Amino acid sequence: MKKGLLIYVTIISISMLIILNSTTSIYAYNILGNNDKTLDILIINSYDSKNEWENYIITGFEEKLKDIKPQDLSLNIDLEYLDIRKRNDKAYLDSFNDLLNKKYQYKDIDIVFAIDDGAFEFVKSKVLNSKSVLYHKQILFTGVNNPVELTGEYKKYITGILQANTDQLFNLILYLHPNVDTINIIIDEFIYSNVMKKRVESYKSLFFRPVKINFIQSNYIEDIENKLKKLMIKIKLLFLQAHLCIKVINHM
Repeated sequence: MKKGLLIYVTIISISMLIILNSTTSIYAYNILGNNDKTLDILIINSYDSKNEWENYIITGFEEKLKDIKPQDLSLNIDLEYLDIRKRNDKAYLDSFNDLLNKKYQYKDIDIVFAIDDGAFEFVKSKVLNSKSVLYHKQILFTGVNNPVELTGEYKKYITGILQANTDQLFNLILYLHPNVDTINIIIDEFIYSNVMKKRVESYKSLFFRPVKINFIQSNYIEDIENKLKKLMIKIKLLFLQAHLCIKVINHM
């Protein structure tokens, strides 16, 4: 492990905090150094290579790291995609772990950068597993929405930032659209969406005015489309009923 790496990681975390503007906690850990002049980083994405948010984070991470690193320190960054939208079962995660073990068994990974909940949960489950190449590696995470409680040995190896800005976002929507009484939220059924669903429900009491939250949830676009069609039909019927009531009142 490189001497003073904690300083670089902390600065990167703070930079991401500023970019995301939504942090609640930063966990610290100690890193002992040696004289190695190459920093080996393994980035694990929760989704696939087309995820724009994760790609944005990776670009910012790499650029900031290059800006603050000592001139005599070389960077070696590897990238893996967990792609949990396709599969997230135990057999699949075990096979992904086997893949990492085979690819990186002869590599001295200095730090693992986990992006989003899926990647974080995966690396956390392996950091104390002696049969994993991630065993006792230093973990940096971002984009995690689930509550994170680090106890015991985990505190030695894991640090990162959490996102939490739900009430401010919805209050902004309600302020900009004062006539809105219902907000429809389209989400899938994976970790991130379920966490956000619970968070929205728990933060409703902090909204500056009451509003109904309607979740349209499915992993399949066809289901979403059908639910939206039914919702639009219902809205049209309500408008029609309101229009008929107004006509009746006007003729009384």
